[in-house]
Amino acid sequence: MDELIERIRELAEALAFEHFEGPPVDPFVLAERLGYGVLREGIAARWARRGDRVTIHLPADLPPERARFTLAHEILEAAAAATPPPLPLVRELASRAEQLFQLGASDLLMPRRWFAEAGSASGWGLSTLRELFVVSWEAATRRVPVCTAAIGTIADNGRVSVRVGSDGLAFPRQPAAEEQAAIAAAYGTWPNPEPARRSGPGFTCAAWPALPEQNAIRRVCLLTYPEE
Repeated sequence: MDELIERIRELAEALAFEHFEGPPVDPFVLAERLGYGVLREGIAARWARRGDRVTIHLPADLPPERARFTLAHEILEAAAAATPPPLPLVRELASRAEQLFQLGASDLLMPRRWFAEAGSASGWGLSTLRELFVVSWEAATRRVPVCTAAIGTIADNGRVSVRVGSDGLAFPRQPAAEEQAAIAAAYGTWPNPEPARRSGPGFTCAAWPALPEQNAIRRVCLLTYPEE
Protein backbone atom coordinates (compact mmCIF):
# COMPACT_ATOMS: atom_id res chain seq x y z
CA MET A 1 0.00 0.00 0.00
CA ASP A 2 2.79 2.43 0.86
CA GLU A 3 4.35 1.73 -2.54
CA LEU A 4 1.08 2.59 -4.28
CA ILE A 5 0.74 5.82 -2.33
CA GLU A 6 4.28 6.79 -3.27
CA ARG A 7 3.78 5.96 -6.95
CA ILE A 8 0.61 8.05 -7.11
CA ARG A 9 2.37 10.94 -5.37
CA GLU A 10 5.31 10.74 -7.77
CA LEU A 11 2.97 10.72 -10.77
CA ALA A 12 0.98 13.68 -9.43
CA GLU A 13 4.03 15.82 -8.76
CA ALA A 14 5.61 14.85 -12.08
CA LEU A 15 2.52 16.14 -13.90
CA ALA A 16 2.64 19.39 -11.93
CA PHE A 17 6.36 19.97 -12.47
CA GLU A 18 6.24 19.06 -16.16
CA HIS A 19 3.37 21.34 -17.09
CA PHE A 20 3.69 24.28 -14.66
CA GLU A 21 6.54 26.44 -13.44
CA GLY A 22 4.91 27.07 -10.06
CA PRO A 23 1.55 27.42 -8.37
CA PRO A 24 -1.27 27.44 -9.07
CA VAL A 25 -1.73 24.17 -10.91
CA ASP A 26 -4.84 24.62 -13.05
CA PRO A 27 -6.36 21.17 -13.65
CA PHE A 28 -8.47 22.48 -16.55
CA VAL A 29 -5.32 23.67 -18.31
CA LEU A 30 -3.61 20.39 -17.45
CA ALA A 31 -6.47 18.37 -18.94
CA GLU A 32 -6.19 20.37 -22.16
CA ARG A 33 -2.43 19.84 -22.34
CA LEU A 34 -2.86 16.12 -21.80
CA GLY A 35 -5.50 15.95 -24.52
CA TYR A 36 -8.29 15.04 -22.09
CA GLY A 37 -11.78 16.29 -22.82
CA VAL A 38 -13.82 17.74 -19.94
CA LEU A 39 -17.62 17.73 -19.96
CA ARG A 40 -19.67 19.47 -17.26
CA GLU A 41 -22.62 17.13 -17.07
CA GLY A 42 -24.14 14.33 -15.03
CA ILE A 43 -24.32 13.83 -11.28
CA ALA A 44 -21.09 11.90 -10.64
CA ALA A 45 -17.48 12.50 -11.62
CA ARG A 46 -15.94 9.83 -13.83
CA TRP A 47 -13.53 9.34 -16.68
CA ALA A 48 -13.68 7.08 -19.72
CA ARG A 49 -11.29 6.14 -22.50
CA ARG A 50 -12.53 5.61 -26.04
CA GLY A 51 -9.57 4.53 -28.13
CA ASP A 52 -6.89 7.15 -27.57
CA ARG A 53 -9.33 9.75 -26.25
CA VAL A 54 -9.93 10.33 -22.52
CA THR A 55 -13.07 12.22 -21.49
CA ILE A 56 -13.71 13.36 -17.93
CA HIS A 57 -17.26 14.04 -16.82
CA LEU A 58 -17.76 16.57 -14.01
CA PRO A 59 -21.08 17.46 -12.38
CA ALA A 60 -22.10 20.89 -13.62
CA ASP A 61 -23.12 22.15 -10.18
CA LEU A 62 -19.79 21.69 -8.41
CA PRO A 63 -18.43 24.87 -6.74
CA PRO A 64 -15.23 26.12 -8.42
CA GLU A 65 -12.76 24.87 -5.80
CA ARG A 66 -14.54 21.51 -5.60
CA ALA A 67 -14.53 21.22 -9.39
CA ARG A 68 -10.76 21.81 -9.50
CA PHE A 69 -10.07 19.19 -6.85
CA THR A 70 -12.43 16.64 -8.42
CA LEU A 71 -10.93 17.19 -11.84
CA ALA A 72 -7.42 16.73 -10.42
CA HIS A 73 -8.58 13.42 -8.94
CA GLU A 74 -10.00 12.18 -12.26
CA ILE A 75 -6.95 13.34 -14.25
CA LEU A 76 -4.73 11.39 -11.91
CA GLU A 77 -6.83 8.23 -12.22
CA ALA A 78 -6.75 8.42 -16.01
CA ALA A 79 -3.02 9.16 -16.09
CA ALA A 80 -2.26 6.32 -13.66
CA ALA A 81 -4.13 3.85 -15.86
CA ALA A 82 -2.02 4.88 -18.85
CA THR A 83 1.38 5.21 -17.16
CA PRO A 84 3.66 2.17 -17.43
CA PRO A 85 3.69 0.18 -15.36
CA PRO A 86 -0.06 0.69 -14.72
CA LEU A 87 -1.54 0.50 -11.25
CA PRO A 88 -3.96 -2.45 -11.53
CA LEU A 89 -4.05 -3.05 -7.78
CA VAL A 90 -5.43 0.41 -7.17
CA ARG A 91 -8.46 -0.34 -9.30
CA GLU A 92 -9.17 -3.47 -7.27
CA LEU A 93 -9.11 -1.63 -3.94
CA ALA A 94 -12.41 0.19 -4.64
CA SER A 95 -13.10 2.61 -1.77
CA ARG A 96 -9.45 2.60 -0.72
CA ALA A 97 -8.49 3.58 -4.26
CA GLU A 98 -10.67 6.68 -3.97
CA GLN A 99 -8.79 7.70 -0.82
CA LEU A 100 -5.44 7.19 -2.54
CA PHE A 101 -6.40 9.35 -5.49
CA GLN A 102 -7.83 11.99 -3.15
CA LEU A 103 -4.39 12.18 -1.55
CA GLY A 104 -2.91 12.27 -5.02
CA ALA A 105 -5.13 15.19 -6.02
CA SER A 106 -3.62 17.16 -3.13
CA ASP A 107 -0.14 16.25 -4.38
CA LEU A 108 -1.07 17.44 -7.86
CA LEU A 109 -2.61 20.76 -6.81
CA MET A 110 -0.21 21.38 -3.91
CA PRO A 111 3.15 19.68 -4.64
CA ARG A 112 5.04 19.30 -1.39
CA ARG A 113 8.12 21.25 -2.45
CA TRP A 114 6.14 24.21 -3.73
CA PHE A 115 3.80 24.17 -0.75
CA ALA A 116 6.64 23.95 1.76
CA GLU A 117 8.50 26.81 0.07
CA ALA A 118 5.39 29.00 0.00
CA GLY A 119 4.54 28.05 3.56
CA SER A 120 7.96 29.02 4.86
CA ALA A 121 7.92 32.28 2.90
CA SER A 122 4.47 33.25 4.23
CA GLY A 123 4.99 32.12 7.81
CA TRP A 124 2.44 29.38 7.05
CA GLY A 125 -0.27 31.97 6.52
CA LEU A 126 -3.29 29.88 5.63
CA SER A 127 -5.16 32.57 3.71
CA THR A 128 -2.06 33.25 1.59
CA LEU A 129 -1.54 29.56 0.83
CA ARG A 130 -5.13 28.86 -0.21
CA GLU A 131 -5.16 31.89 -2.50
CA LEU A 132 -1.80 31.01 -4.05
CA PHE A 133 -2.72 27.37 -4.73
CA VAL A 134 -6.42 28.13 -5.42
CA VAL A 135 -7.73 25.46 -3.06
CA SER A 136 -10.35 25.37 -0.34
CA TRP A 137 -9.73 26.29 3.27
CA GLU A 138 -10.10 22.63 4.23
CA ALA A 139 -7.63 21.43 1.60
CA ALA A 140 -5.01 23.97 2.68
CA THR A 141 -5.54 23.17 6.37
CA ARG A 142 -5.10 19.46 5.73
CA ARG A 143 -2.01 20.08 3.61
CA VAL A 144 0.01 22.08 6.13
CA PRO A 145 0.70 19.13 8.50
CA VAL A 146 1.97 17.14 5.51
CA CYS A 147 4.68 19.73 4.86
CA THR A 148 5.64 20.93 8.35
CA ALA A 149 5.17 19.82 11.96
CA ALA A 150 1.67 21.04 12.75
CA ILE A 151 -1.88 20.16 13.72
CA GLY A 152 -4.78 21.26 11.54
CA THR A 153 -8.23 21.73 13.06
CA ILE A 154 -11.50 22.75 11.38
CA ALA A 155 -14.49 23.96 13.39
CA ASP A 156 -17.89 24.44 11.77
CA ASN A 157 -20.20 26.73 13.74
CA GLY A 158 -17.96 26.15 16.75
CA ARG A 159 -17.90 22.37 16.56
CA VAL A 160 -14.68 20.53 15.65
CA SER A 161 -15.19 18.49 12.48
CA VAL A 162 -11.57 17.80 11.43
CA ARG A 163 -8.36 17.41 13.43
CA VAL A 164 -5.26 16.06 11.72
CA GLY A 165 -1.55 16.15 12.53
CA SER A 166 1.82 15.46 11.00
CA ASP A 167 3.01 11.86 10.87
CA GLY A 168 4.65 10.89 14.15
CA LEU A 169 3.31 13.93 15.99
CA ALA A 170 1.38 13.05 19.15
CA PHE A 171 -1.52 15.40 19.89
CA PRO A 172 -4.81 15.33 21.83
CA ARG A 173 -7.93 14.60 19.84
CA GLN A 174 -9.65 17.66 21.29
CA PRO A 175 -8.20 21.19 21.13
CA ALA A 176 -6.49 22.53 24.24
CA ALA A 177 -7.99 25.50 26.09
CA GLU A 178 -5.73 27.98 24.27
CA GLU A 179 -6.67 26.50 20.90
CA GLN A 180 -10.35 26.75 21.79
CA ALA A 181 -9.77 30.37 22.78
CA ALA A 182 -8.25 31.11 19.37
CA ILE A 183 -11.21 29.48 17.62
CA ALA A 184 -13.66 31.45 19.78
CA ALA A 185 -11.80 34.69 19.09
CA ALA A 186 -12.01 34.08 15.33
CA TYR A 187 -15.77 33.57 15.66
CA GLY A 188 -16.07 36.55 17.99
CA THR A 189 -14.58 38.99 15.48
CA TRP A 190 -16.36 37.55 12.42
CA PRO A 191 -16.00 38.57 9.60
CA ASN A 192 -12.59 40.08 10.46
CA PRO A 193 -10.18 38.26 8.10
CA GLU A 194 -7.18 38.51 10.43
CA PRO A 195 -6.19 35.31 12.28
CA ALA A 196 -6.59 35.07 16.04
CA ARG A 197 -3.32 33.98 17.64
CA ARG A 198 -2.76 32.28 20.99
CA SER A 199 0.03 30.36 22.72
CA GLY A 200 -0.05 27.54 25.22
CA PRO A 201 2.37 25.22 26.98
CA GLY A 202 4.70 24.03 24.22
CA PHE A 203 2.77 25.38 21.23
CA THR A 204 1.50 28.41 19.35
CA CYS A 205 -1.64 28.52 17.23
CA ALA A 206 -3.56 30.74 14.82
CA ALA A 207 -7.22 30.55 13.77
CA TRP A 208 -8.52 31.95 10.47
CA PRO A 209 -12.17 32.66 9.66
CA ALA A 210 -12.87 30.76 6.42
CA LEU A 211 -14.51 33.61 4.57
CA PRO A 212 -16.98 33.88 3.02
CA GLU A 213 -19.61 32.08 5.04
CA GLN A 214 -21.22 29.31 3.00
CA ASN A 215 -24.50 27.42 3.46
CA ALA A 216 -25.05 29.08 6.86
CA ILE A 217 -21.80 27.50 8.08
CA ARG A 218 -19.17 29.67 9.69
CA ARG A 219 -15.93 27.75 9.42
CA VAL A 220 -12.75 28.47 11.36
CA CYS A 221 -9.45 26.80 10.45
CA LEU A 222 -6.81 26.46 13.16
CA LEU A 223 -3.13 25.65 12.76
CA THR A 224 -1.16 24.63 15.83
CA TYR A 225 2.64 24.47 15.86
CA PRO A 226 4.59 22.60 18.55
CA GLU A 227 7.57 24.51 19.85
CA GLU A 228 10.91 22.87 19.24
